[in-house]
Amino acid sequence: MESYRTTLFILISVLGFSCSQQPSPSGTASPKPKFSYEVIADDLMMPWNLEIGPDSYLWATDQVKKVIRISRRDHSQDIIKLEHFERDSFYMLGMAFHPDFSNNGLLYLSALYPPITEMTTGYVDVFMAKYDSVRKTISMEALIIDSLHTPQSHNPGGRMKITKDQKLIVVASCEVDVYEAQDMDNLSGKMLRFNLDGSIPEDNPFPGSPIYTLGHRNPQGIMIMDDGSIYISEHGPVTDDEFNKVEPGANYGWPIVRGISDTEEEKRICDTLKVNEALCFWTPTIAPSSLLYYHHSKLPSLQGKFLISTLKENDIRVVNLESEQKAVEEQIIFNEMFGRIRDMEADDDGNLYFSTANILPVGRTAYDHMKKDTTLRYDVIVKVFGEN
Repeated sequence: MESYRTTLFILISVLGFSCSQQPSPSGTASPKPKFSYEVIADDLMMPWNLEIGPDSYLWATDQVKKVIRISRRDHSQDIIKLEHFERDSFYMLGMAFHPDFSNNGLLYLSALYPPITEMTTGYVDVFMAKYDSVRKTISMEALIIDSLHTPQSHNPGGRMKITKDQKLIVVASCEVDVYEAQDMDNLSGKMLRFNLDGSIPEDNPFPGSPIYTLGHRNPQGIMIMDDGSIYISEHGPVTDDEFNKVEPGANYGWPIVRGISDTEEEKRICDTLKVNEALCFWTPTIAPSSLLYYHHSKLPSLQGKFLISTLKENDIRVVNLESEQKAVEEQIIFNEMFGRIRDMEADDDGNLYFSTANILPVGRTAYDHMKKDTTLRYDVIVKVFGEN
């Protein structure tokens, strides 16, 4: 099966319908763009989520229990203190702002509570929180997801976005107990949809359930388009990282279908369960960590294209889709320049920001007490402000 998959993958790549080659539709290589950039924040430890806040500041969750607010004008920083959290040990993950944040100070956060030992289980919480601009604090207000089981807790999901119809979208991974992704009584391996107060929307595809889609392994990128459509990028195992368009109630196949349906068994499953195949896939895997659609003119080579950051390959993939949702071009930028890239964001002026994820000490429990060590490569946030 593996040799068959590899052969088919090469064939699809040559035809231009996979995301693993860089030819343009004409078959000639696109010119490689050159960018102007600067490091605007350093000495960080895995800034997991970047978000332009309603206050026009760049906000970042740093996995060592803090949130950072960065001025886009002079790059000065405020460290936001976290208060009234139920547990002492946690790592910050996703973040999204309530649409009325400027008036009510509400935002949404997810956090990973790691296992105490290798034999115990980690958990992910998703909660509503309140920002106090005077005291520069964030306090937990209410739990939305309490103790989502995540056995392999270093890749828990937790990315979140607010949709155009003002719903909270959260993704949850399913890497170890893989068949939980097909279990409708389990939230692992799903995209989840909530009202902004944490309740379940009446128009969700499965009545009474927050489940919006199922069959995901480890989604780490979400993009909400102007027309309300949703795209995600997600990790495969050793093959088949995926780039998907999300349809309400759809099944994306994990673990029974990986990438495209390229075996007779997978084809039968897709026909029976109505599994949505990936728009494109990567084999070998690249570990896609975030997803952004860049619609600005400031960086013209990126305009109208999807950007997918990678952990494994230390780069950003620039993917162009045809109107019929086929990948026709891929470029690679910032290859091996900054190491593992965790998240991306763009501001209204068209500046592109990305964060790195290079500092990986021997165990996550070391984060809170780790002394500064010049042999470690600390993480940074980079601003891309021009193209030559």
